[in-house]
Amino acid sequence: MLARRWIAVLVAAALVALSLVAAGGPANAVGTVGGFEIDGNRVDDAAPEIDWLTPPPNLVSFTDADAADAIDDDIFTGGSKNQEPGGWECGFGSAPQKDDLLSGDIAFRTDPVSGDVFAYVDFFRKARNGSANVDWEFNQSNEPNPACPELPQRTDGDLVIAYDATNGGAVITVRLFEWAFAPGSTTVGAFTEILG
Repeated sequence: MLARRWIAVLVAAALVALSLVAAGGPANAVGTVGGFEIDGNRVDDAAPEIDWLTPPPNLVSFTDADAADAIDDDIFTGGSKNQEPGGWECGFGSAPQKDDLLSGDIAFRTDPVSGDVFAYVDFFRKARNGSANVDWEFNQSNEPNPACPELPQRTDGDLVIAYDATNGGAVITVRLFEWAFAPGSTTVGAFTEILG
């Protein structure tokens, strides 16, 4: 199980990403969290602080298909339930534009003095209208989920950072959840909110 200190730092750093996540544009807040600038742009304006254009060395960027033809995007199918990873079905189809992630970045950094671990995440949605819920799931296992091998198998103590965007992204709530399987089960469980 991950240390609570690590979890708290992870969520604090996740708030950093909101400078770009909220509406794909400038943020209202200015400052830093964990040495990362929260100023609404990607340029490092205050060295030795960092920003998206001077990220930790392990930055991973991703792009996803623009599913204009409604067949290129990978999605859950068959009524897959978040709390029932043993029954997931993966396939291809379309997602509502407000929930369709087109690109993003993720990086981790360990503070050399405190030893705290920071996660930096951002993403860009196809449309900014309406409410959207985007989760970043951090799994400890590298084993594939037998029901949906494209995804890792969940284990007790896995974490989810949930971004709940309302009013087109003008208001974003960030919460942290921890996964636990139901007693005696390896297919059904629940997330418990541990920071919000």
